[in-house]
Amino acid sequence: MNVTFINLRHNIYDLHGIYSLAGSLRECDVRVNYADASRDSGLTIERMKANPPSVVCYSAMECDVPRYIEFDRALKSSLPKVVSVIGGAGPTFHPEQTKDSTINAYCIGEGEKSLAGFCLNGFKQFGNIRKHGEPMPNLMPLADLDSLPFPDRMPVYDVDALLRYAPKKQFMSGRGCPFTCTYCHNRRFNAMFGLKIRKKSVDYLIEEILSVRIDYGLSELEFQDDQFIADRKWLAEFAEKYAIRIGLPYTCNASAPLVNDDVAFMLKESGCVGVCWSIESGVDSIRRHVLNRRMSNEDILGCAESLRKHGIWSRIGNLIGLPGETPDDMFKTLELNIACRPYLAVANIFAPYPGLKITRDAIEQGIYTPGKPLPHTVFQRSLLNFSAKEHEFIVKLMLLFGLLVRWPRLYQYPVLRRFMFGLPVLVLRLLREVMYLKWMSKVHSGETGLAHKLKVFWRYLASPR
Repeated sequence: MNVTFINLRHNIYDLHGIYSLAGSLRECDVRVNYADASRDSGLTIERMKANPPSVVCYSAMECDVPRYIEFDRALKSSLPKVVSVIGGAGPTFHPEQTKDSTINAYCIGEGEKSLAGFCLNGFKQFGNIRKHGEPMPNLMPLADLDSLPFPDRMPVYDVDALLRYAPKKQFMSGRGCPFTCTYCHNRRFNAMFGLKIRKKSVDYLIEEILSVRIDYGLSELEFQDDQFIADRKWLAEFAEKYAIRIGLPYTCNASAPLVNDDVAFMLKESGCVGVCWSIESGVDSIRRHVLNRRMSNEDILGCAESLRKHGIWSRIGNLIGLPGETPDDMFKTLELNIACRPYLAVANIFAPYPGLKITRDAIEQGIYTPGKPLPHTVFQRSLLNFSAKEHEFIVKLMLLFGLLVRWPRLYQYPVLRRFMFGLPVLVLRLLREVMYLKWMSKVHSGETGLAHKLKVFWRYLASPR
């Protein structure tokens, strides 16, 4: 049995889904391969002809599903006997996207146990893996993370030298999020499977980190689960054991209401150097009633102050171009970011993914018309029914956001603000890319050499825009 994972979205991040699925497959003696088909899918298919896989696996957001459908059609024209399975947010929430395609099966939710069972039982419907037109069995319960084998990075690292030799590697300490934001897929996942925060035990996580450190080298870590600090008891145990057994600097994700001086102290003592968190909107009514983010300005400013007090830098995320949002509202978001004094502030343009509550609300309010292709990134354009002038403002603010937060006088002095917003979008996009790459090299690359940074820059620029 030979399973090949296909990737059409090449970027600078570790591929946790593939790692975890590969670990479960290898435990069942299934051979696992990985192919980066992002640059030349035709060449990838030609190479696969020499040693055809039994199964190919795809993982896709809604916006990427059409690309995988096209790839699978080309693959089946050359290798018609290959079985294909697609998973990820797209098939989980909208399996009908692949109904008329050549893709054989789709996975709803987690797939570690389901994919192994599907492969070992003659490609019959198994667990969370279904085929269009067949009866829908009950979904498998969410996995106890400690019951899964360690994620297997070898198939990807054998192909992708940039990820293999990166001194800063990314890990998942758990799955799930306690919040129900209207713009996030976690809300829908919780509705399907139940709200459940799962953490790997501290001992399991440390052993996983040690194995990667021995096999591939490691000088810094990034924990990418949505809420690293959601379990205070787990965090206290982690802080004590990690500092002793690993002792490497790391970054993580958090939410402002969960951060206080005690949490910031534990993070600092354990080796945390940076935290990524979000404000989303500087307007309290928008946070609460549009986004369902129930946190006050005091929570936000307190989080920023606690992290800064303990020498931990902040990377703050935001959403602009929200339903019902005005330019003044977006400027309030900018001003609240300035008051927080982060190392890096990022503005993402709201993307109306289908099925989200905020998307349904936008449709009901007549400010979004479904049917437009979803953007591949949140740095391109708004899909809401704004005027041409409003669209231009949103794009320019997105491009300028990090600069204006880092150097507030560019915003606070009217003459400088008019000058900055008067620059052409092309010039602002170039300026933003240069500065963003510089800042992100610290956030995602850590302390590394120039050669590696240049490779990261090139990978980032070559990823889907």
